[in-house]
Amino acid sequence: MSDIVCYIPSYNDSHFVQESLASLPDWDVVISDNASAEPHSAALRALTGPRVQIVRHEKSLGRVGNWKFCASHFVESGSTWMKYLVAGDVHKPESLALCRRTIHEFPEARFITFNVENTWQEKRETWSKVDSPFLVPPVQALIDIAKLGNVFHSLGPNLFHADVLRGNIHFGEDNLSYCADLLFLLCIARRTPNQHVPQVISEFNVARRKQYQAAHYSLEHFLEEGLMRLRAADAFLELTGDRAGRNLLVAKIAEWVATGMRVPLEKLAGDAPYVAPPPVS
Repeated sequence: MSDIVCYIPSYNDSHFVQESLASLPDWDVVISDNASAEPHSAALRALTGPRVQIVRHEKSLGRVGNWKFCASHFVESGSTWMKYLVAGDVHKPESLALCRRTIHEFPEARFITFNVENTWQEKRETWSKVDSPFLVPPVQALIDIAKLGNVFHSLGPNLFHADVLRGNIHFGEDNLSYCADLLFLLCIARRTPNQHVPQVISEFNVARRKQYQAAHYSLEHFLEEGLMRLRAADAFLELTGDRAGRNLLVAKIAEWVATGMRVPLEKLAGDAPYVAPPPVS
């Protein structure tokens, strides 16, 4: 395998995997088939090739379990850099060349975040407008997570060096499925600076992702995010010893949670979408 590998977790979504794979003509790719039923499993097997490996799980690992498998498989592979791509998302042209240029430009980097483009049927929107590269030290990343929530968007925009995936890297509890990816990124962010670059590497299929979230942001998801922010504040304390700073972050998190809980009970009892409060400044 190459020194840079893209992993696509899959479950009964072979048509989305095919779309994603078509955008990776020069990547080495591992597709982790999480016990998909036929005909999806057969369709995935048919994608096997010189650069494409299929790993089939006969029993479901769960969505988070499949992410964990991809990370552990990569570490054991001996390759140097890993990237996730969610089935249905696609890379921009020349994505591998962009990764290689970025790694060459920032040789000390071990955790790199690119820009992405969110796509709907009616519009496209760049996730964040970064004019120039900037480095986020671990302490600042933890502050940003505590205040803003998911500052990394998701697993997909990031390149991970094998060095930062060895050791105690985890996705949190399996039942915290909404924020599991950010808990994983939090573990990495506290260990190494995060190099942000302005280039757009991929397109995120927003409609596809809504399938994972039952098309709405639930109260349960909101409370999970609050827990994730609290863990960032605790990690900030571990790194700095600054209890006063940690308590200030917790106060802002509590303010954010209190704001979000001011929701009519009929909404919480029904199927209406839950609207999260804005970030705490």
